[in-house]
Amino acid sequence: MLRKYIKSAGSIFFGNLSLLTIRVISLPILARLLTVGQYGDFGYLSSIEMLLGLAIAAGIPNGVRRFIGEGRSAERVLATYLYLYTFTIILVSSIFVSVILLFQDQSPLSLTVMGFLLSVAILRQTFDILRSFILVEGEEPVAEALRTFSEMAYYGCGLLFVWAGFGIIGLVFGFIIGTVASLIVTSTYIGRTTKLSNILSAEKLDLFPLIRYSGLFSITALFATSLLFVDVIILRLVRGDEQAGYYQAALQISQFIVIAPKAIQTMSAYQLADLWGDKGQLSRITTSLVKYSLILVLLLAIGIGVLSKPFIGLYFGPKYEVASTPLRILLPGVVFYSLFYVIYGIELSHERPVLTLGATCIASITNIILNLLLIPMYGLSGAALASSIGYTLLFIFNYISLKYMGVDIHVSDIPLLRIGVNSTLTLGLLVLLLRTIPSNYGVLVVIPPVGLIVYTTLNIISGVIDADRLRRLISRNQ
Repeated sequence: MLRKYIKSAGSIFFGNLSLLTIRVISLPILARLLTVGQYGDFGYLSSIEMLLGLAIAAGIPNGVRRFIGEGRSAERVLATYLYLYTFTIILVSSIFVSVILLFQDQSPLSLTVMGFLLSVAILRQTFDILRSFILVEGEEPVAEALRTFSEMAYYGCGLLFVWAGFGIIGLVFGFIIGTVASLIVTSTYIGRTTKLSNILSAEKLDLFPLIRYSGLFSITALFATSLLFVDVIILRLVRGDEQAGYYQAALQISQFIVIAPKAIQTMSAYQLADLWGDKGQLSRITTSLVKYSLILVLLLAIGIGVLSKPFIGLYFGPKYEVASTPLRILLPGVVFYSLFYVIYGIELSHERPVLTLGATCIASITNIILNLLLIPMYGLSGAALASSIGYTLLFIFNYISLKYMGVDIHVSDIPLLRIGVNSTLTLGLLVLLLRTIPSNYGVLVVIPPVGLIVYTTLNIISGVIDADRLRRLISRNQ
């Protein structure tokens, strides 16, 4: 079971790594083609598109993964969800268009751009549903290859239109073209084995359990994801596009940390669904996932924190160096946000994650209130502080939720003191190196490998990482 889980999670991890590579290449090009203000508008639009997409999808991609993963007929699950998806597209689109028309005088961007944005959200969620079907059929490498192609087409077409001089509206239109291309390729692949006519004619499942699960997931995901985007939206509306541009740069770099925990969350939602009958084993697996995720994300957070200013200056350009301050403030919270993803996947593998919804809702509302209070007073730093607190609360509340669901993270099995000491020693050494090496290029070349070697060595020597067990696990999965 564990080997199968690691192999599947590995496929998704490397898929996430491919996406990260595409964004690492695309975002600095985009930042240089656009002004800081336009880059802030890009962050504003991306935030709205993500929230729109979650509302439109209504938890359907996760529902497809869960219910087909339980062994139910793929065609019947897809046929049942097709009706729900059509309804949510009509409902969310109607509400969004009505709001845009009602507040068009207050909108910082044109109606055309917002209309294009709605199209992007619908197309990307449709792709995600089709990809979920491929994923749960056990074809993780294919699903991840298609997602990588989609991301390449998405950013490639967007950058092409911006380079041609069409600005923000060209960027969003390019996103539409790229997503349509990925939908055509994905539909063609699925059509080799599954016919649309078979799905449309399949007997429908009882809709209520699917709506209940997907509805809970949708609302939970909307609240959880709002923590990543509500700060950008409020900052754009209150402090303007330039401040939003700086903050968007900090936020995007901080999200590099979340790549591995996101892979774990995706796999847990359907790979661990059948373990709820053995909560002892589920608790042990969850504890191991949290432990090794913590070790990894702390290393990434230390590296990004130490290199924040030189990295931002070289990556986005010197004009974005002001983003290094909010980035450092965000990092402690991002560590907890990463661990939230780990336990979130476990919670979502439960058929009725009601407690998850409550925990996430409280953290999200608290985050919105903090952003509304701190952004007008402190701008960039206020947004970062509010979000960092919100991320931390999100983890704490969901940790409590998971415990009430009967899954206990054995904190005594996680050597927090030794991990903390090793992290502090590594941080101290890297800060010393940063002050010693005069060149920005020099620190970017020297500090990452030194940090990795020192941190890993300290954790092995102190017994935090069992090197023999790790070697055995790797050899079994080759």
